[in-house]
Amino acid sequence: MRNRPAAWSVVLAITALATAACYAQEEKPAGQAGRQYIVSLVDGTSLVCKPLVKTLPVKTSYADLDLPLEKMATAVFDREKKEVTIKLVNGDVIKGTVSLEKMKVQTLIGEVTISMADVQEITDKGKEEERKIVDSPENRQACINNLRQIDAAKEQSALANKWADGAVAVIPVIVEYIKGSALPVCPSGGKYDVGVIGKNPKCSVPGHKLPGNE
Repeated sequence: MRNRPAAWSVVLAITALATAACYAQEEKPAGQAGRQYIVSLVDGTSLVCKPLVKTLPVKTSYADLDLPLEKMATAVFDREKKEVTIKLVNGDVIKGTVSLEKMKVQTLIGEVTISMADVQEITDKGKEEERKIVDSPENRQACINNLRQIDAAKEQSALANKWADGAVAVIPVIVEYIKGSALPVCPSGGKYDVGVIGKNPKCSVPGHKLPGNE
């Protein structure tokens, strides 16, 4: 009976430790390891992956920054101007150049090393799913002009490579006939479907389309 207080002390100590562990586990913020991104390449490839880098080094006109990826909503690369436009999760927009040459990512099929020269856009997968299309007459016209560029590049590629109607449009070949050697970006956030030879390219935003064959 004299040992009962000591036993209760042990039980209380174990309970306290277990409770503290539970709180620590619940309050632990979601880290970079659980966050997925969509990396879109200039050849039309899109990878759902987990970057194995935690920050993106960006040189701006006012400072050299190491931007945490978890703070980024989107990063859009302009190969012609050699600059990146980054929108943060709080709405801030940062422009500059990225000094990183290569980025390792973890994909479903394993680890892949991507050249940053081939990257067109990096998007937080969660933010991509939440993103709303914001359209306007100006955006619609700009997108239609982009579709015309893609269509013209398809025609030039078909002539140069003797591709018949219905043939698969090889995007790395097509982009060589587009200024900047990259697919343009819809200003309303739409996604482009290049389509086969002989068919118009399409945008996912309603109303953003070329007249003629669908």
